[in-house]
This record gives sequence, structure tokens and C-alpha cells, in this order.
Amino acid sequence: MSGITFDLNLTGLDAAINKLNGVADLHITDLLDQVGGLVESQTRRRLEETKTAPDGTPWADWTDGYKKSRHSGHSVLDSDGSLIDSITFIVGSNEVSVGSNLIYAATHQYGREDDGIVARPYLGISPDDESEILDTINGFINEVLS
Repeated sequence: MSGITFDLNLTGLDAAINKLNGVADLHITDLLDQVGGLVESQTRRRLEETKTAPDGTPWADWTDGYKKSRHSGHSVLDSDGSLIDSITFIVGSNEVSVGSNLIYAATHQYGREDDGIVARPYLGISPDDESEILDTINGFINEVLS
């Protein structure tokens, strides 16, 4: 991805995964695929519904000048759905990268002071997201062990 990514690295699970490999035919990529899909949907939900940073901070509203250029149906970071549609994940050997390949995706995440664009972080893991991810991991491990 050339835009922006958030990497979720599960290397802390290596010891558990190695033990489970002896018990069942566990492939880490299956787990990473589930986690990647979950984080992708969490990110899309943040863009479509909550409109907050992963830490719960609401995104800044548009400036008055920019607001005048928007049409009905447009909302912060969502004018035609391109950013939401671009969110995807890629599974690596021991990690998941979630992000967008759109060039302006990083500008939304980090802002651009020179142009007066404030950061509106949408990539990351909230405490609720983390809990949901851990539930997914536990469910996966329980399924493998049963």
C-alpha cells in the first residue's frame, strides 16, 4: 500500500502458536486473516459511524470555508465513499497491515499544517477494538482446540 497503513503485529503470540501447532493444524495466516478483516471493519465503522479517533476524540469539524463547498450527504472524511471503500488489509508472515492506498489517506490521518488541514486519525485500535480483537483470537484458539 502506498497510502497509509497501520500494522498489527502478533509476535507476542509466538509461544502459544508454537504449542498449538503441535495440537492442531493451525496456520497463523488464518488467524491473521480473521483479525485483519475485523480491524478493517472497525476502521470502516469509525469512518462511517463514530467519526472519532481511536482514542475516542471526535474529529474536528470542517472549516467554515470548506463547509460551503460540501453538498448534502457529505460528512467529515466521507464525501463519496472513496476512503471507506479503499480500506483493506494485507496479511504478512506475522502481521496484518490495515490501511488505504489513496494518496490523501495519510493527510487525513496526520493532517497537513502547511495547508491548514487538521489530523483526523481513523487508523488505530481503540480499547473496545482491542477487546474485540482479543475475543476473536480467543475464539480462534478455542475452535482449534475443540
